[in-house]
Amino acid sequence: MVLIEAVYLTLALVLAAFCLLGGYLRQRYPEHRHLVWMICGIATMSSTMAVGAFAPDTTGKMVVMAAMFFASAALTSQTFTVLTDAKRGRPATLLLATILTGITIAATLVGTSYIDSGMPMYLACSLLLGEAGWLVWCQKTQSSVDRALALCLSAMAVIFTLRGIGYFIFFNRQTTFSILKTSPYEIGTMLAMAVPGITLTMLMFFRTLDDTANYFREVSQTDALTGLLNRGAFLSTAGKITDGSFLIICDIDHFKCVNDTWGHATGDMALVSLGSLFRGINMTAARIGGEEFAMFIHRASAEQARLAAEGLRTAFSLQEIEGLPAAERLTASFGISAFQHGDTFDALFKRADAALYKAKAMGRDRVVMCDFTHTNKATTAA
Repeated sequence: MVLIEAVYLTLALVLAAFCLLGGYLRQRYPEHRHLVWMICGIATMSSTMAVGAFAPDTTGKMVVMAAMFFASAALTSQTFTVLTDAKRGRPATLLLATILTGITIAATLVGTSYIDSGMPMYLACSLLLGEAGWLVWCQKTQSSVDRALALCLSAMAVIFTLRGIGYFIFFNRQTTFSILKTSPYEIGTMLAMAVPGITLTMLMFFRTLDDTANYFREVSQTDALTGLLNRGAFLSTAGKITDGSFLIICDIDHFKCVNDTWGHATGDMALVSLGSLFRGINMTAARIGGEEFAMFIHRASAEQARLAAEGLRTAFSLQEIEGLPAAERLTASFGISAFQHGDTFDALFKRADAALYKAKAMGRDRVVMCDFTHTNKATTAA
């Protein structure tokens, strides 16, 4: 076995190992749709390396390897199209790359030298990988891993092009593949492509695991029904409150009657409805109990906090709730407390809770603000 065949075989085995790892991740985390395309791309490249290592140097081998190089690049491009959620139809790049690869295959079949016939296929792979790199680079939200992925894809695109150009510079037109593959140039360019390729694969696995960790972190902090923060996540934001902050807590009026009269599914729809109103105002809003919601208003006046709560109260009282009779409406009561220097969250919450209970005692469907400056008495603000 010559050195290049050993290189082919080594790369085939490494890629096969990556393929197995990708298969495991796909089975464990099926929500990552890009993994299917990634696994297919790695498997195709691994098979290409195996063909290069074991198949005899015939015209058929050249045709198969050209087609598989193209297929691997196309699958890799599709991986990043899915990963970046690129909205596009059948890309012109893929059509052009297919035509270029077809030229390489046709030229090989009619006996054109490998030096001449290989260049269109290398350009096709460069186009596909370069486009994938551009998609990753142009994402609206871009991490350091994404930038590294874009650079790896760009490096592979450049190396594919330089590899083809180098054939014209360093070899004459009559050089056969059997002679070419034993040259230091062939070994060097194969290894040069392998470095960003393997790095790219490892970064993809890292990104997949990182996305999964972020997903579970988000799930652990989110109320499944409303999409708002849960109580624990909301409490973790309490350390950010400063002077000029207000805590607003809210409770759906007669919520037990809603469940008892129209069923828990209707009660859930009421919670979803109120939760969507909170989310529209403040992304740090939370569902902190069965029918109880809370949110902080930062850098605001007492009047601004009151108006925010009044807006929520009014909007909820006008909403149609799925499962309720057409003429039936639900209401909610609100309590507000201002953060005072030296406050603990418990003290702040206790005042807001007292204001909420006063709102309920006064007939519900109203906003009450705790007046800290007057011996902590809750005063009506509606």
